[in-house]
Amino acid sequence: MCGLLAVFSNTVVYNREQIYRALQTLSHRGPDGEGFWSSGDGRAWLAHKRLSIIDLEGGQQPLLSDDGEVVCIVNGEFYNYLEIKDDLIRRNYRFLTQSDSEILIGLYQEFGVYCLDYLRGEFSFVLYDKRKNLILSARDRFGIKPLFYYWADGCLCFASEVKAFKALGLPIDWNPHTFWQEISFLHAPASSLFNNIHELPPGHYGLAYLDNLQFSTHLYWNLHFPTIAEQRSNVFDEKEVISEVRERFSESIKLRLKADVPVACYLSGGIDASSVLGIAQGMVDKPIDAFTLSFDHPAYDESSNAKSMTDYLGSNYHPVEIDSDTLISCFEDTAYTGEKMFFNGNAITKYVLSRVVREHGYKVVLTGDGADEVFAGYGWFRQDFIENYLDAIPKKEKQAILQKLQSGDPVSEGVFMASTRMHQSQVVKSALGFFPNWMQSFMDMGTKIFPLFCEGYAEYIQNLQPAETLLEHLGGAFSVKNRSILSKSLYTFTKSMLPHYVLTMMGDRTEMAHSIEGRLPFLDHHLVEYVSVLPDKYKIRGLTEKYILREAMKPVLTEQVYKKQKQPLWTPPLTDKKNRKLYEYMKDIVHSRATLDMPFLDHKKAIRFFEKSDSLLQADQNVVDAVKYLIVSGILLHKRLVMS
Repeated sequence: MCGLLAVFSNTVVYNREQIYRALQTLSHRGPDGEGFWSSGDGRAWLAHKRLSIIDLEGGQQPLLSDDGEVVCIVNGEFYNYLEIKDDLIRRNYRFLTQSDSEILIGLYQEFGVYCLDYLRGEFSFVLYDKRKNLILSARDRFGIKPLFYYWADGCLCFASEVKAFKALGLPIDWNPHTFWQEISFLHAPASSLFNNIHELPPGHYGLAYLDNLQFSTHLYWNLHFPTIAEQRSNVFDEKEVISEVRERFSESIKLRLKADVPVACYLSGGIDASSVLGIAQGMVDKPIDAFTLSFDHPAYDESSNAKSMTDYLGSNYHPVEIDSDTLISCFEDTAYTGEKMFFNGNAITKYVLSRVVREHGYKVVLTGDGADEVFAGYGWFRQDFIENYLDAIPKKEKQAILQKLQSGDPVSEGVFMASTRMHQSQVVKSALGFFPNWMQSFMDMGTKIFPLFCEGYAEYIQNLQPAETLLEHLGGAFSVKNRSILSKSLYTFTKSMLPHYVLTMMGDRTEMAHSIEGRLPFLDHHLVEYVSVLPDKYKIRGLTEKYILREAMKPVLTEQVYKKQKQPLWTPPLTDKKNRKLYEYMKDIVHSRATLDMPFLDHKKAIRFFEKSDSLLQADQNVVDAVKYLIVSGILLHKRLVMS
């Protein structure tokens, strides 16, 4: 994994010093080397910060074709590079390095933009074809690797993080529309928090020509779910499904163990990361180092389950203790490196976990991220499933089932389980046939923060509809037409919340802050394409989420983990006495000058909100805490990125 910077301009001529200065803001993404390429006239630059993982000595970038006509920079990994390389050699392509990234040039020369169909991995890249004056950019199918672009005033720039644009001298200003969209956590695929800055959507490529820099984006891959009729007519043998899931998942892990450096593993006490460790440990001769977050609060701590897994598998157990002091010390850095607002301390804990892994000498970790989106693990999905499928069950019985479901995970109720049915978008409900609970949860959060905005901004956004905007960017209901309720919920979440938050604040940004490459076996598209077409009963059965994954992974799990219900990573409430120092720190931020500088927010209203000490039910407390995290992380992001 690396840091990318590409600059194409018809109005400003950049020099090496300017490009160098901007690239240094990405040093944490690639501390092992850097490289530059220029067109000579200053109109085109490609620059690269390298984290060396494969071909440690010879994988420097930018990479050039034999004739020097094609140049590219790549972030991430192409896991099937050896088979592609063999095929290209048979086509008389000559390789200059052992790097997996070099296959991109040969693939492009052979297949043009269709080269993307052959790539298996987690990546983003920018390629410039001098002969055609063509600029090709692309991002992996799920958005695991970031790629932002700035497009305005005759300038098209790409970077792995927004802070590189600021170092180039480009303006970084809040976009008032997308600010509300993002703070509602109903992220439109191409949006960012800032004016003229966008994210290349997952599964898309971008095209432009240096002559005019007119930029367009194009879909090359999409998530497919069967229609309801197909679910009913397609026949699957459960034993064969279990075997196929295990085989595809094992292959995905085997590919992601390829590295010229040691590989560690993140481990929670749940089925996702435990499955990754269980399969991976069986493929290597030495014990794998597994790193686990530990909280001094039994309801939030899963470390005992993680310890039982390492004992069972013969892996090495490394607990990472989290307390209020730790959260305080890393709060601001988490906001700055993530370039997003976050709604719980879990983002900070992932930042800390990655730092500890790096301190142990690792550059690569396997993670369990993506399993909940592929196998329907979150409580929202079961809530949708129960509310909309169990029509024959009387309303009181259905409510009792939902209450039982919520009681299984009280720590995150109200956020990962919607506790109200207010403020539903009738447009979304009409288009999808229901209103997804994951959208409901975050809209409830938005109603709590809305009264804290200053009068002018509240008037500006009062007619904006984040859920409807998201649906519009997803193409309405076209991609989920005639699909099941569960499929629609999974699709909308995977296209929005997964790349914009889960893979960002809980993935790439908090990992790469410490030069850690996270590898995600659950988001191998060969596995996802198989699981997505399975009937809903293989994802949720009764009240059991991720049913088929449990059965496929049963041989490598302890009985306790096999039976465990999903428990999201969540930090204890701000009202907990052990978090008093953290809450006082957050209140100090809200009382500070930085809050006055923050647009959109009414300073006095924010202070009153933090001073209130009402005794609340767990679900309500979780939502209130989430709003407080959003406010403080937003203030700190404004201070460090926008105002600096």
